[in-house]
Amino acid sequence: MNRGTLQLALVVMSALFYIGCGCDSLKVHITQSPTTITAGGTAQVTATVTHDSHKGGVNWSCTPVGACGSFNPTQTASGTATTYTAPATAGTVTLIATSVDNDKKLASVSVTVTGVASSNYVFYLIGEEFSSGPDAENFGDVYSLAGTVAIANVASDDGSFAVTGGVQDYNDGDIITSPQPGGDMITGGSLVIGDNDEGTLTLVTNNANVGVDGTETLSIVFVNGSHALIAQFDSSATSSGSLDLQTVPSGGVSGAFSFTLSGTGTAFVPVAVGGVFSISGTSITNGSYDLNDAGAVTFGNAFTGTITVPPTSANFGRGTITPDVGSGLPPIINFYVVGAEAIRLIDVDTTDTGVGSGFGQGDNTFSNTSISSSAFGVSGNSSSDLFGAIGEIYPTAESGAKPRGVHSEGGPATNTFIGVADDVEPYNDTVVPAGQLEGDYFIESNGYGRLAITNESLGDVSLIGLYAVDPTLNIMDPNNPGASLGGFVLTDLDTSLFGTGVMIPQSDIVVADFSGPYALGAQGFAFNEFDLVGQGTMTSGVLAATAEISDPFSDLGPGPTYPNATIGGTATPDGSNLGRYTMPAAINLTGGGGPTYPTGIYQASGIYLFWLDEDATFNSVWVGTFQQQAGSSDDAKPRTKH
Repeated sequence: MNRGTLQLALVVMSALFYIGCGCDSLKVHITQSPTTITAGGTAQVTATVTHDSHKGGVNWSCTPVGACGSFNPTQTASGTATTYTAPATAGTVTLIATSVDNDKKLASVSVTVTGVASSNYVFYLIGEEFSSGPDAENFGDVYSLAGTVAIANVASDDGSFAVTGGVQDYNDGDIITSPQPGGDMITGGSLVIGDNDEGTLTLVTNNANVGVDGTETLSIVFVNGSHALIAQFDSSATSSGSLDLQTVPSGGVSGAFSFTLSGTGTAFVPVAVGGVFSISGTSITNGSYDLNDAGAVTFGNAFTGTITVPPTSANFGRGTITPDVGSGLPPIINFYVVGAEAIRLIDVDTTDTGVGSGFGQGDNTFSNTSISSSAFGVSGNSSSDLFGAIGEIYPTAESGAKPRGVHSEGGPATNTFIGVADDVEPYNDTVVPAGQLEGDYFIESNGYGRLAITNESLGDVSLIGLYAVDPTLNIMDPNNPGASLGGFVLTDLDTSLFGTGVMIPQSDIVVADFSGPYALGAQGFAFNEFDLVGQGTMTSGVLAATAEISDPFSDLGPGPTYPNATIGGTATPDGSNLGRYTMPAAINLTGGGGPTYPTGIYQASGIYLFWLDEDATFNSVWVGTFQQQAGSSDDAKPRTKH
């Protein structure tokens, strides 16, 4: 063999070896992929591998890691498609196919994730998280949760609505406080709504410490298209609150507000705060608040502060109030804008926690005549001093007396009132049905006031802070002016009780108007907390309802949740006190029967009613509301695809 022939043979042998091993000739190509995809949508993606002697195919991945979507399956043969699911938020992602046999061989493609038309909703809750104590004793820590979630306006083909983004703050004042100043990002989830406007809202967050490995599950029942009652419904925690459609004013929020905030302070002592303040630009001015700090009560404390993070549409309407040093308030309070005259507040200090609301006062000047016949509900969230009270009051004549807590000689003039109310304080065995009330109250021009029950007929409930809201605002549902407009937010200022509540005008106590479909909710306590939301119909005084009950501490039964509980009972009008009812509420947890709880009900209107568990046998108490449903035709509500 001559030299030329030898060289040719070597070249041929080298080429055959190269082809056989495929070392450098192995190539990966993505042959099928979308260039754009809707957030939360799915698409088929395919890759081929050339010179893949072992036929290993490809592994699928994407960037940014954790926020780019998912593949099913994550490994495919050459030419075989995988199903790619896009993330819930808009942006740009990179899909990557990597050779199984050689991880240095890969191909990638850029995909634009387009946003789904969505609406933002503000939610807030307070309750107890599930913790494990010494000797495997289970107990609850008070926690607060508030945020904004973006939900797709139109359902996907399976009837669910995609959660397309959001932000939240979670705080137990002990171990878990969402990182500040950013909070937790809501990266995905879904909303599933049933026939009766009941459903489940799932929030996937980037904080593995909240919910179950970062996912929070909430029971939800829509009252109308822009307002719903919610409760956390998983094994990690239980709580009650609401969800409301968000509209962020282009210029932010401004003007005078009344507010309440309740939770626990340092060393887990119960705290309740209520008062008034004004927002002007980024300044908090004219603040005056009452503080009940584990029974140490102070009145009319002054405070000022700064809005250090203004709420905008771009940040989901989330702002930050920093009270000035020495104010006595939590050092950082985040808030979420529902609308021009409604905000939800959350204390995000790492040593205490609380949640509440602020409501605008408009351009109004208030006085003692600002109270009309009203219904109210107030309760505490401290497991050591549980209580709940609901009732109705009627202003009478002016009085020269001064309410307790007003010590100056020139204190405000007062009016008197009469009324009737029910009170339950399980830990001192107090149950007061239809207690006849007498007392006095005052309302200053800025809406700050106080009400004292002077005949001591409602157990330990005797002194309540009153903070007036705009008489054109619906406290119960800020997006929907309607019945029972105006009213007050409340703080209990007794030395042995701690809590907050609301008082709204009593506009309709006609028995026949307590009728139709209702969303109902309640926050209850026995040794620990349980919560329920549900939907039912009141027909000729008979309630038939279904509910989801959250009971992670097994106070009512084995727990932790009861997704198909039923509630039934007959509401009997109180012949001596118009607007009051009694109703034995039979709760069937699992289909095998359950206890019957005597409840009291007070009617503010046919739309809003307060109810209270008055059961001494089970050592429990709950306070909640009935809110008449307006149907599902409201355009603000997410819509099923047709």
